[in-house]
Amino acid sequence: MRGTRCLTMLTIALLVTLACAAGWPAGALAAETLRVGGTGAAMRTVELLGEAFRKERPDVAIAVVPGLGSRGAKKALAAGALELGVSAEPVLPADQPLGLVGTELGRTPFVLAVASQTAARSLSSRELVDILAGKVTQWPDGTRLRLVLRPRGDSDNTILQGMSPQMRQAVEDVLARPGMKFASTDGEAADTIESTPGALGTSTLALVLSEKRSLRALVLDGATPSTRALADGTYPHFKSFSIVTRGRPSGTLQQFLAFVESARGQELLGQLGYWVPSNGRR
Repeated sequence: MRGTRCLTMLTIALLVTLACAAGWPAGALAAETLRVGGTGAAMRTVELLGEAFRKERPDVAIAVVPGLGSRGAKKALAAGALELGVSAEPVLPADQPLGLVGTELGRTPFVLAVASQTAARSLSSRELVDILAGKVTQWPDGTRLRLVLRPRGDSDNTILQGMSPQMRQAVEDVLARPGMKFASTDGEAADTIESTPGALGTSTLALVLSEKRSLRALVLDGATPSTRALADGTYPHFKSFSIVTRGRPSGTLQQFLAFVESARGQELLGQLGYWVPSNGRR
């Protein structure tokens, strides 16, 4: 018990340090502050939702804690160091004894991305298998093609492998190939794709739009990644993000989540590349 309490205090102290380093405004850790952390792919979305919410509730601060990731956010929630987490994985059975409750925030197209200046506009699954297998090493205009991969176990690889048996094997093979370039986070992947000529990697439409990235989401198998295509099933590849709280939300947190579900909140999510299934609402 004493060790757990010490760990909790250390976690909170770390968050306070991160808050100062991130330049949160003075008094941001006072009452009416919602501390939020989680997957980097959705943090800018939460910031923008917070900015819109503050137009209605200027007395509330939304303080985003960077660098936690989905699992780190769950641990911080359980320790009482966050009010709200955003996760790229659902609340699992192992999370439930911690009192964590999850609800889907929305789904966003999972995309193959290139830098905006890259000439490529589309790919087929067959072409992607050949690229991963090393059979295709150049774009049609002759530019060298450079893969930006995610580490083994990352959900991006899981989505790719689910596309076909051939893709599953191609991903396994490329992950084992020496000398490949890996990006450990969504932000690092986007940075690398933007800055590396001819780069190809995975991302989400929501990250590209919310962070105003200089990236192009490629048409895949003739389908353009969009919220409409996701909703009607013509583009089947997506990532789902969940809002996670410790117990049922109340007070200011409940009001913020009600704003997210409001017409304005849903409109903003749509503009940022999310589709919210009707059965995914609280």
